Amino acid sequence: MELKSLFCELLRSVNRSHTEEVITELERIGFFESPASSKEHLSYPCGLVEHSLNVYRIAKMLAEDMASTAWLPLDRVRGVGHPLAHGSLAGCR
Repeated sequence: MELKSLFCELLRSVNRSHTEEVITELERIGFFESPASSKEHLSYPCGLVEHSLNVYRIAKMLAEDMASTAWLPLDRVRGVGHPLAHGSLAGCR
């Protein structure tokens, strides 16, 4: 699945109002085509959305791990912050 589609699918899965307006604004400002940085990691087109998905994946893994070890109930883990997530997904399509 292309990065933009995956990001939008995840955003829509939250079932919050104004999701489509947020997606439209992200498109308008070039979020889906932008690099994550000008010189460092993911400094190529679509790097920002790739970085965002990497952060999501790591946060989700941490939340599931915390819940499975009874460290913190999963229903209490919402909006997990920004862990280090500088890996790579498939390239921009």
